Amino acid sequence: MLGLSDIILVACAVVVTTFAALFMPLRRSPPTPQVGTGDPEPLSLLFDDGFLHHATHRALTQLAISPGFNVWDDLRDGLLARFPDLPASPGCGDIGSMTLTATDHKSPHRVEMNWRGSLCWVTLVENELTHPKSNKVNSTDDLAALRLNVQFNPHPMWHLDRDGQVIWQNAAYKALRAATPAKIKPLFETPEFDQPHRTSLPFGSTDDLTYFEVTANECGDTVVCHATCIDELVAAEKAKRHFVQTLSKTFAHLPIGLAIFDRNGQLALFNPALVDLSGLSAPFLSRRPTIMSFFDQMRENRQMPEPKNYISWRQAISELITAAADGLYQDTWTLEDGRTYAVQGRPHPDGATAFLIEDISAEITLTRNFRKEVELGQTLLDQVEEGLVVFSSSGVLTFCNERYRSLWGQIPESAFADVTIFDCIGVWRAGCDALPHRDEIERFVMSYEDQKDWSLALTLNNGRPYVCELRSIGAGSKLIRFREARPLYQIPYMSVHQEAK
Repeated sequence: MLGLSDIILVACAVVVTTFAALFMPLRRSPPTPQVGTGDPEPLSLLFDDGFLHHATHRALTQLAISPGFNVWDDLRDGLLARFPDLPASPGCGDIGSMTLTATDHKSPHRVEMNWRGSLCWVTLVENELTHPKSNKVNSTDDLAALRLNVQFNPHPMWHLDRDGQVIWQNAAYKALRAATPAKIKPLFETPEFDQPHRTSLPFGSTDDLTYFEVTANECGDTVVCHATCIDELVAAEKAKRHFVQTLSKTFAHLPIGLAIFDRNGQLALFNPALVDLSGLSAPFLSRRPTIMSFFDQMRENRQMPEPKNYISWRQAISELITAAADGLYQDTWTLEDGRTYAVQGRPHPDGATAFLIEDISAEITLTRNFRKEVELGQTLLDQVEEGLVVFSSSGVLTFCNERYRSLWGQIPESAFADVTIFDCIGVWRAGCDALPHRDEIERFVMSYEDQKDWSLALTLNNGRPYVCELRSIGAGSKLIRFREARPLYQIPYMSVHQEAK
């Protein structure tokens, strides 16, 4: 027979077993965070008879709910669109559980419910791929997404084995293979690893080419290759070359030397005239020298003014480059052989700088000769004993000789403004007893048309008589001569025969 102690032990075992059978499923259902595992706090809620009784801190914060205030309908209204089978009340029966999956791929993607009587535990399981604190990856979904991305990638992709045979290809590669003539094998040559290779494939005719840039990378025993269509890049490069060729042809006949340096300071474009004017050889210019090397070589060839010392010259060249980049450089170089260059520096787009070198020796020589002739003519007219003064059609004094200056004491070069006929009439009136026909003189000089020549008599303050002659000399200009009136008996007579003896 069992003793009293044995009966007590059996009774306790039955009670414990019954309690475990009733409550253990419920204790296993609500997920609880494990300290030290790094898993995020779950979104768990406890409802009691439809009222929110308790929730985790993260659920309270993210769902904006409060125990004792919110009810089951508040949670159900927010989840019903994605979980249409969510029951109208928390729990159906005394004990049970339910798992619902969302109709989309958003988070949370699953709802787990466990209930016993009036108590119901609800856990919102988030999508592991979108959870901000989760490091877990759904391998199946991720692999499927990668396969879709690769297969529908618009750029051809393929894998090669160690023997160079294609072991995998995406849809773009297959379409390109089908559109290319079958005699082209392989479709692309495998480039060096990490070194892009440019190639082209014909479509239809040999003139219709599509250009690709092919890259290859080694991954174990597999070579991963990609091809990118670069038709637009090739077309832009062709347009650029055509534009440069057009400019080169245009500048080839230009007598002015042209040198364009890019933003890195290297020669990018030059014309044949630069070879003649700079004294630099075409091979040297074709090697794209820098700006400093360009001017250094010009100095060596004595095609620019020789500096007094090299250090200051280098500084001057640096200032020259800076001024040219700002569009402020313009200078005249006089060379040792007598030639004269006009040099200009101009900025170009994208940081480029252009230099224009023009031989103006002929213009300088012509200007100098003209200046000499003008000076000679001025000297000859200064030897004339008559006072000569010329006015333009607008009445501005343009020329007078030395006799005129000494006669009237007037020096037009020292005036701050243009000397006009009105200024001169004022001087003439002050230097003679009377100046008749002033209005006629003004009208004669200010007339744009040639007028009939005429003259008048003047008597200076010193009592000497003068004759003022007015003449039209073309282009609206007027000449006025002041000639001293001498009696005829003062002029010595000399016959032609006496002059010959």
